[in-house]
Amino acid sequence: CYHNFSFTEPPSLQPYEFSSDIELGSRVQIVCNLKKGDLPVTFRWSKDGKPLSTNERVTVSSLDAFSSNLRIQDIVSEDVANYSCTATNSAGSDSFTAALIVRAPPFWKRQPKNTAQAILATRTLIVCSVGGYPAPRVTWKIKNPSGSFTPVSRSYKMKVLDNGTLLINDVKVTDSGMYLCQADNGVGEKLEKAVRLSVHVPPSIEKYSEIVTVQRGYTKSVRCVVTGERPLLVKWLKNNHVLEPWSNRHETYSKETTVGTNSTLVIRSIQTQDAALYTCSVENSFGNDSWNIKMIVNEPPQSPSNIFVGDVRSRVAKVSWRSSPTRSAVTQFIVRFWESSRYFGVKKLEEQVLSFGETSLLLRDLHPGTEYTVEIQAENSIGLSEPSDPVTFTTQEEGRCQVFIL
Repeated sequence: CYHNFSFTEPPSLQPYEFSSDIELGSRVQIVCNLKKGDLPVTFRWSKDGKPLSTNERVTVSSLDAFSSNLRIQDIVSEDVANYSCTATNSAGSDSFTAALIVRAPPFWKRQPKNTAQAILATRTLIVCSVGGYPAPRVTWKIKNPSGSFTPVSRSYKMKVLDNGTLLINDVKVTDSGMYLCQADNGVGEKLEKAVRLSVHVPPSIEKYSEIVTVQRGYTKSVRCVVTGERPLLVKWLKNNHVLEPWSNRHETYSKETTVGTNSTLVIRSIQTQDAALYTCSVENSFGNDSWNIKMIVNEPPQSPSNIFVGDVRSRVAKVSWRSSPTRSAVTQFIVRFWESSRYFGVKKLEEQVLSFGETSLLLRDLHPGTEYTVEIQAENSIGLSEPSDPVTFTTQEEGRCQVFIL
């Protein structure tokens, strides 16, 4: 028994390549030839791995059954790519890829602006994005006081990134000036663009003591020293509420300096309600800053309260009281008592001083059946409180023997 077998040979392509001196605006033609393989064979072209889109500039044609012709006219930068030809028959397929590289002078991908802005003490980038083949070499120069441009030295402070961008770390006011971006690849004319860098200074407050102590009735001024680029808007706040610049007891003053401004808050005839958190707040177009000052008002203590006289006997009585809260610690109490009288004349005044921890006192050597008046004052490092409301009491008459255990 005899069998006749027919085998189909898969395709094999002839390698091809683009010319190395192709320039923008020129034309190119390349042929994909079948070196081996049985017909019929179909040819397919792709660009960077995707099916090739044809148009009036980019055309594909067949010279014969063994080849396919790719033609590109008026070459533009978008034509730079990898071009693949794939040949397929019933037995398999083969493909070959070649890169179309165009010699092109430098061109702007993103042209630098005429001016660039930077904030003091930050990092800034000045973009100089170029294309071309071979890849252009980008250099940056800075204008010196003599008017000429000198190359930027590569350092932590300044360096040119791989994409042509100039990086400046920790920007200083002295970094302001004119910078020149240049790009050259040996094809055509080099590109260059000058950029003026302006460094802006956000506001900063010179901070010192955050607690201010003042005595009631006095005048106190608090100064806020601000540096930064003008115009500077300074506001004063009390417990997070904006203070008006003028009132019957406070006002604000501002004085411009060579580096910013000084703002002063003046509070006159300070009262208890002036004890608060004050904030100096400043802003300009490039940032803001604030500083808090806690004001403590020292004042004499309030009068003792809840005066009570109990355990009244013929010759003794016990007086007690409550100390009112105060910002400055009470150092002592002064207890005064005297015989009440409806008649004019000299009154015998008794006075005893107690330490701040005591809130009661036994009054001794009183006269039986006599009306007395007692009042108490508190004292601290600032001064004496007003006397408490007077309290009167009458001692018992002496009759039978009384026993009082102390």
